[in-house]
This record gives sequence, C-alpha cells and structure tokens, in this order.
Amino acid sequence: MIRVELLPEEHVYSAFVRERMLCGQMYLNTKRFFEINDIAYHQLHSQLPLNTDLMSIILKMDLTPEQTLNIQLEHTPVALWLLSTPTVDVEYTMPNNNALAGINIDTRWRFCPQCVVADMAQYGVSYWHRSHQLCGAKICPIHNHLLHSHDELKVLPFTLPHHWLETAETMSLQPWEIEWQPFIYHVDKTIKADPLWPNRVKAQIRRYLNCESQLPLKQSEHKRFDVLAKQMTADLGQEYMAELFSSSRPDRRLKTNILWATLSGQVGSAKIRHPLFWLAIIFWLRNELSECQHLI
Repeated sequence: MIRVELLPEEHVYSAFVRERMLCGQMYLNTKRFFEINDIAYHQLHSQLPLNTDLMSIILKMDLTPEQTLNIQLEHTPVALWLLSTPTVDVEYTMPNNNALAGINIDTRWRFCPQCVVADMAQYGVSYWHRSHQLCGAKICPIHNHLLHSHDELKVLPFTLPHHWLETAETMSLQPWEIEWQPFIYHVDKTIKADPLWPNRVKAQIRRYLNCESQLPLKQSEHKRFDVLAKQMTADLGQEYMAELFSSSRPDRRLKTNILWATLSGQVGSAKIRHPLFWLAIIFWLRNELSECQHLI
C-alpha cells in the first residue's frame, strides 16, 4: 500500500497519510478509502505499534521478516514495546483493549515546529516523526524544544504537521518530566541497537528485587511488594507516579501496585502489558543496575 519512500524517522502512519494525498484519494470518504485499498478501517493511534491495524499496513509493503522488523524499529515506537514482549522474535500482536487502561500519559500525536521547517526545506513536505511519539516524550531530541500538539490529535486525521502550525499548542512540562526526556530517548536508542537488552535488564531487575522464582509469584510475596512499592513512590515522588498511572492519583482509593502488576505474573491483564510499567521501574532503579549505567 505504501509506495512513497519512508523519510528518516518517519512514522509508518505518516507515510500512509502522504500516500493517500499523493494518490489523489483525499476526496474519498475515509471509510471508502480503506475499503478500496483492502485495509480494515481503523483509527490511527500514535503509540500502539503492535496494533494489528498498523501491522496490516506494514504487511502490505511485501517485506521479508527482517525488513519488517527494521521498519518497525525505525518507523514505529515498537522498540519500547519489546520491554513487554516475552522475546524479541515473538509474533507481534495487538495488546487487548485494555492496553492503555490505567496509563495517564499524553497519547496525542505531536510534532516539533523546527522539524517541520527543516523537513519542508529538505524534503518538500512535513511528516510525523517516530521519536516524537514515544511515551512521555515532550521535548524534541534534535532541537531541544517543547513539542506541539492539539486535542484533535488524539487520533491522527489525514493531515501532516504543517497543517497544525497555526492551531497546535506547546506541550507543558512538569519538573519531574525533565529527567524523563533524555531517559526515554536513551532507552529507545538502546533497544533499537540491541533488541535483546530488554531481556537482560528485566532479568537484572528480578535479581535486584529478589523475585527470580518461577512465575506466578506466591501470594505471600505481596506484602513485600507493597513495601517495595511504597519505597518506589517515596523515591520518585507521588506526583511522578500519578502523572504516569491514573491509579496512583491521590484521589484514587484503590491503587495499583506497579511492581506487583509487572513482576508477579498473577495479575489477570493483557498478555502484553504497556511498556510504561517496565519503564517506570527502570527509571527508578537505573542508578542501581549495571545494564542501565549508560542511561544516567
């Protein structure tokens, strides 16, 4: 389906939008556009790279398995999701409908106005950058300026960043998010270069927290994990936890134990948990783990 050349760091959905524009099919009803191109109609989400809808577009590109993985790593935010998959070579499938349940981060599409200007000058078109869509990313890694977004970008209409220059607003950045910006980009870069790193860092986390026993962990371990979760919140701050996870907000009576939910193997939830759970733990323990020293 995508015949246009993917530009450096361009999200697959961005190329999908450009393809429709260049093929002169913008006049079609959107559902009709999907139908005539033999693609199931769906909304374009920025941070669900294992979505079968997105994969249906990638598979239309007629790639080898190696090329498919390369497209995913270079043109979707899938690298972070390798923290949530059992192995790097699993069949990529969409998490269940609860994949974003309890996640409190901004999932709107965003862009850097300076990247728009640079891309227009170099390529004659603006496009949606993969790295700008990483979970929690709010500062452009190239220009070090805050990204812009709009409430109507919760899902992507068939538009490109330059269409939003006059209406999008600068994203706000909380104090705790300042350290998150280089962290999230470093983790993404690490996994792209070494897709097996998630397996090693997760194993090291289990050793450090003394939970290497066979899953699921015994229920008797829950009290110890409650103590660990309180320590994690104390170290990172309540504001940090509440901004990442809706269940950690002060007004919530029942709070999810992020460590137990991620590590116990007992919680009845998605087979592929949102990587934010692992990212929060790595962020907390990054000074203690040898696999994370390059992230500091």
